[in-house]
Amino acid sequence: MSDKDAVPKAAAKRGKGLIIAIAAVVLVAGASAGGWYLMSSKADPSAEHASQPSIFLPLEQFTVNLADDGGERFAQIAVTLEVASSATEANLKTRMPALRNAILLEISSMRASDLLSVPGKARLASRIAEIGGAQAGWSPAASQPSVTGQAQPRLDRPNPVRAVHFSHFIIQ
Repeated sequence: MSDKDAVPKAAAKRGKGLIIAIAAVVLVAGASAGGWYLMSSKADPSAEHASQPSIFLPLEQFTVNLADDGGERFAQIAVTLEVASSATEANLKTRMPALRNAILLEISSMRASDLLSVPGKARLASRIAEIGGAQAGWSPAASQPSVTGQAQPRLDRPNPVRAVHFSHFIIQ
């Protein structure tokens, strides 16, 4: 065997080794990417729910007598609901009379002093979100009891009313 035959055989062995190394790197990278995709697609459903864009559903202004002594105080409040999906929006639109009634009853049960503070407004917003969620078929009672016996919210079914935004708020 001559030196001419030995050089091509050695180069061919190095070329095969290089191809095998590149194929192994591509295979590992592909497996890593596939694993990442599968893990991210099976992510927490509440995180997927939160990543969907919100839909804003403005409600007509509420003018309500408050529960103050004498019944002379009233509130004018305009609300926009931030909902999770167009299905929730459509559901709430079909239930609008019941939704407005429940919100009117909630506001009319409050005193002016409750609504004049920021924490009072936040409690009202939270309550309106619960009312809207209930009208859309969500139930805070569908929570699971914890070890302490207190109800814990179910993470697999968050309230479809994500937030309540006030666009008009007058107490007289």
